[in-house]
Amino acid sequence: MKYQHIVWDWNGTLVDDAELCVVILNQILNDYGKMPVDRAFYLDNFSFPVCEYYKSLGLPSCGPEYQEISQRFIEEYRKKHHICKLQKSSVKMLSYIKGCGISQSVLSAGNIADVLDFVEYHKLSDFFTIISGVYHTNATGKSDVAHKHLNQIQACTSEILLIGDTLHDFEIATDLKVDCVLYSKGHNSKNRLLEASNSVINDLEELVGLID
Repeated sequence: MKYQHIVWDWNGTLVDDAELCVVILNQILNDYGKMPVDRAFYLDNFSFPVCEYYKSLGLPSCGPEYQEISQRFIEEYRKKHHICKLQKSSVKMLSYIKGCGISQSVLSAGNIADVLDFVEYHKLSDFFTIISGVYHTNATGKSDVAHKHLNQIQACTSEILLIGDTLHDFEIATDLKVDCVLYSKGHNSKNRLLEASNSVINDLEELVGLID
């Protein structure tokens, strides 16, 4: 096998939650008297750190007001996360990779307590040797925990593949010096992902030919 370990992003990669995020964002925009965004706009513009994305929409991007809307967002997400299904073929691919003897982990920009709860809710915990997240709800990205996560993986960087759905995932993989595949059904559009990498897939089952 080419790879000995797979690092998965969570939101948008394993769980299909972009639509829920658009709904919550539009609730916040409405409260601030701003125009709503559609899913296409969201996929073409969403980025980390989220404060910069909010700033581009005319929302508070720092200070107590930003903290307030960040907290509101995650509280709404926690209430409704159960309506989000796993991405198509996600369990099939997790099982396939496990069957190949390749270890797997989750590296998320979400709060670690939430990520653990969400992974357990979908009954996926047994697939992962490591689950990492951040210790706040500020949506600044996962750069701060990425290297610590990498150091826990018992494989060379050349034997590690990161699978994500945003340009931020590509940035993390580049920083860690590991290979990266981007999935086009998450939080960034295919065209946006192709700006950074040619390794973009439309179906998780395409991973079979990439990891063998």
